[in-house]
Amino acid sequence: MERRGALKLSVHVIADLVLPVPTPTTLQIEAAQVAGVQAVESPALTVAPFAEAEPFLDFYGNPCRRLMMVAGDVRLEYAATVTLPDAPSPPAEKAHEAGGAHEADALHLPTDALLYTLPSRYCQSDKMVAMAQDMFGDVAPGFARVQTVCDWINAHITYQYGVSDAGTSAYDTAAQRIGVCRDFAHLGIAFCRALNIPARYVSGYCLGLAPPTSTPISRHGWTGAGWHSTLPNGSPGPHWCKSPWDATPPTVHGARSTGTAKPKGCQSK
Repeated sequence: MERRGALKLSVHVIADLVLPVPTPTTLQIEAAQVAGVQAVESPALTVAPFAEAEPFLDFYGNPCRRLMMVAGDVRLEYAATVTLPDAPSPPAEKAHEAGGAHEADALHLPTDALLYTLPSRYCQSDKMVAMAQDMFGDVAPGFARVQTVCDWINAHITYQYGVSDAGTSAYDTAAQRIGVCRDFAHLGIAFCRALNIPARYVSGYCLGLAPPTSTPISRHGWTGAGWHSTLPNGSPGPHWCKSPWDATPPTVHGARSTGTAKPKGCQSK
């Protein structure tokens, strides 16, 4: 795809937490450097009260920070400038129209995609095979089936803030028919994996949403043409920058044994 130029996005997010005790924490809120796709400039992460944060890359290559947060009120703030191509990546529909978005069986998938066909803590695809086959098994393989999964989620799952928590899984969302963007993405991944379609979770900062959001809104689904972004909870608009793949920002280790890390508020712009 020929690039006509570049677009610079300013990312700024603030999260206020209340911690019952000093708590080891892993943060995954920073936009990822993705060669040929997006460049991150002038990143700045602050924690108040101050805590030394150790940077590292996780299994998927996501930028992470490990730190000890103090008990009480804690503010996390992240800002960066992200350069994106002016023309967004073509949607999966275009690959489908060109005949490239076909499904491949396990013997013909790239070996590095096989991981994304397996069940996980939040996406128990092994428990949802019968449901996925009943609803989507007769749909033509390829992009049409993935889009049908997204359409079903949009039509049957109610978006409502505050009804899910850190333990809510795709199986829970399928039963309760309610959740937020993270739950929509988990359910889409679980259905696709139950159909042997590799799918993975992506979060990002989106331009054009009201209110602005830094929540996980997308998942990647593999077809014969490669990875495609699909939106079980609707479209993020033409431009969005990716933060970690397969990430949950932030992960608080151990606080649940003595209390709960409660968000006081989160805003992004």
